[in-house]
Amino acid sequence: MMTTETSFSEFVEFVDMHPKWRRKLVKVLLPGLDIAKAFHDLAESQQQMQLALQKLTRRVGHVEEDVATLKDRVERGFAEAAAERAVMKRDIVHLKGEVAQIKGFNYESRIVQHAASIFGKFMRRGHDARHEIGLLLEDAEDNGIITEQEHDHVLALDLLWGGKQKGTKDNIVLTIEVSWRAEETDIKRAVNRAEILRKMGLTALPVVAGLVWDEAMTSLAHQHKVVFLDDKTVDKTSWQNAF
Repeated sequence: MMTTETSFSEFVEFVDMHPKWRRKLVKVLLPGLDIAKAFHDLAESQQQMQLALQKLTRRVGHVEEDVATLKDRVERGFAEAAAERAVMKRDIVHLKGEVAQIKGFNYESRIVQHAASIFGKFMRRGHDARHEIGLLLEDAEDNGIITEQEHDHVLALDLLWGGKQKGTKDNIVLTIEVSWRAEETDIKRAVNRAEILRKMGLTALPVVAGLVWDEAMTSLAHQHKVVFLDDKTVDKTSWQNAF
């Protein structure tokens, strides 16, 4: 019998050196163990695990592909939505511009149609003076008083309204710009066209008609002594200042 640790160690070394004894010892210690079957089961389990791992890897690959595809679709969706929003914003801006233009045309038509009544409180024998002013512009251009461009600028006004000043009976011409919203360009155009007619010896008043006036534009009109209309009503103070 082995009574010391040294004897047990020698026994283990002996068994390790003799495979037959090792197999016999295993059978004695583990009589129900089938070594060959255990290794076979282990190998089979490893193979199944390997197959499962391969399937899992393929699934992960598919998931990654699906995620990449979904990401691409989402990004394309966002890009398309952004493009559609940009187009929509551009269309809205364009539509607003068209609506403002239509409003401006309608308002201009109203001013031209009702000019006699609008300016009747300040003028007598009011009339559309485009034809007679056109003839005077031609003579002034031919005589070198104005340029061809100045000639064209005056005729491009929304309305040239002539008549006699109430009270003095002096002939006057109104250089009228009409805009749905009064802008600085409207004021400057009316003033510039009036100055061209004054070079020709005419008494000309710049006029701006607008449905919408803000404080800055009203102040600018007063500064340049421009007669201004709020809708179809002439501001009396601006008329007096213009003279």
